[in-house]
Amino acid sequence: MKLSRRGDASKFVRAEYPKEIAFLRSRSYQPNRLLITMIDADRHAVEQRNKQLDRELKQKELAPRSSQDRVFVLVPKRNVDTWIWFLNDNDVNEADDYKSSVKREHCRHAPEELCELRKSGWDFRAGTPPSLIAGCAELRNIENPP
Repeated sequence: MKLSRRGDASKFVRAEYPKEIAFLRSRSYQPNRLLITMIDADRHAVEQRNKQLDRELKQKELAPRSSQDRVFVLVPKRNVDTWIWFLNDNDVNEADDYKSSVKREHCRHAPEELCELRKSGWDFRAGTPPSLIAGCAELRNIENPP
């Protein structure tokens, strides 16, 4: 797992994405490998971020992501703190920044809630951020590839 340690994390993700895709594809004989990429939408649209990642592949002369690739892209809108805050039973909108609201204990609770969502058959409550619903669709594809 590679993580951005400082600076513009989206720049880091966009730079690493093609390298990781190329590596994953070179190991296609190992069906248990997969790549989960997370990039905050920030002030961009979620679809814009996905298109940026597609362009990064094209620039490196790599084929676009396909259903054959075990590659899953999560794009929280505005940032992952939106999802964390929501998963801690708070109302959110995807325009506001919740970084100052999220504390360490919220980060511990959010994965448990995500697991509960999965156990419930992905039964989303009213007000679930659309980017979280899209992210959960990506996660479902890990278990049930198209």
